[in-house]
Amino acid sequence: MPTPDRPRQPTGHPAWQWLVTDDGSRTLWDVRRKESFHSGCGAVAETLIVYLQHSGVLSRLRQQVPTRVLEYGLGTATSFLLTASLAEHYRTPLVYTALECALLPSEILGQLDLAKSVESCLAGGFAKTPEADPLFELSEFAALPSMIGALVEAVAGWQQRPTTRPLVAQIGEFVVLQLWIGDACNWTPQPSQFSVAWGAASDDNQMHTGSAAVYDAIYFDPFSPETNPELWASEVLGVAVAALCPGGLLTSYCVKSTVRRAMQQCGMLVRKAAGPVGGKREVLVAQRPARP
Repeated sequence: MPTPDRPRQPTGHPAWQWLVTDDGSRTLWDVRRKESFHSGCGAVAETLIVYLQHSGVLSRLRQQVPTRVLEYGLGTATSFLLTASLAEHYRTPLVYTALECALLPSEILGQLDLAKSVESCLAGGFAKTPEADPLFELSEFAALPSMIGALVEAVAGWQQRPTTRPLVAQIGEFVVLQLWIGDACNWTPQPSQFSVAWGAASDDNQMHTGSAAVYDAIYFDPFSPETNPELWASEVLGVAVAALCPGGLLTSYCVKSTVRRAMQQCGMLVRKAAGPVGGKREVLVAQRPARP
């Protein structure tokens, strides 16, 4: 089935165009790759279902369980902002590590209009699967405007002083963003990378495990295997698996058989899960086995 011709609008930057997705939210179209940053079926719906619900992060935050998330591909920061808003709403410490090859300009992030997009997505009934409804409430995202403002300010500051070191910012009262700029193929988890950041978000010393396996969930969201094959290689997936706590979940929009096999070869328990209403029929959920 051919890809629908969805409307695109200029961003003011020749590399990207705004694309209006089916749930009313916007994402970016990468002109060089000829690929969108999120599903054209619904950028917000994809984020809420594939990443927040299927990863278990939604449940953890609603139960006020301190949570650590690793994202491959910050992009428009939609996943970060929606996760951070939920953490702020439930007053739950969140450390969010994002791996990104190149930050978008801060003005692009500020123009995403995410608060309006969430309202449109929820009102249209897109934030659920044919099998389950997570019962998202608009009030859970009340912190979005302040989260966006804090992120735009942090990114604008970072872009004035580029560095290869990890960039850390307190976003709101309960959220720490740790950003790594560069090729994610070269990233490896180190316990010290996140312990300082976690200390800014929580006084719970039990979270300092001294292990590189520190993340409760991974949002694996780089560009597709067709346009960015190196990030879907077994070596990269193996590093991602090593960063997960036992029992932790990795979720992705991609269910290609080659990706599933690579995950299984890394020791993951792999299954398909229902995608959002109106979106992909199936998405990927992979779990690192719990310790015996």
